[in-house]
Amino acid sequence: MASEGEPDDSWISSLLTVSPFARIVEFFSAEIGDGGNQRMQRKDFMYNFYHDMNAHEKDHMNSVVWGRASNRNAQNTHTSVRDLWFDAAKAELASRNAIPHDIESVWHWNGIPVLFGCPDCHRTQGWRA
Repeated sequence: MASEGEPDDSWISSLLTVSPFARIVEFFSAEIGDGGNQRMQRKDFMYNFYHDMNAHEKDHMNSVVWGRASNRNAQNTHTSVRDLWFDAAKAELASRNAIPHDIESVWHWNGIPVLFGCPDCHRTQGWRA
């Protein structure tokens, strides 16, 4: 559960791990109102996502992995996106001895490089995007 003032993004982790890719597309389509009634698209998305979360409720093997719906408390099944994506990526980079690594210079603006990188990149002179 997120602390006060910190957004709770655990539902995004659930979307990325439990739902098929089509559900992710459905989410973005509903957000931009692509294809008509935005309210109905959001309702359909929420119904389908709920179904994805509870699809393996009665399947013994999958319920061991995902947990039974009756055993779930008010929190979502998964943790935050940081735990699922960013912390896992950092652990993988560390296991490959890829920290620190080179920063990517994408473009030069008035002779100053525009840099894309992360906190684990080597320090380089330039404008960080």
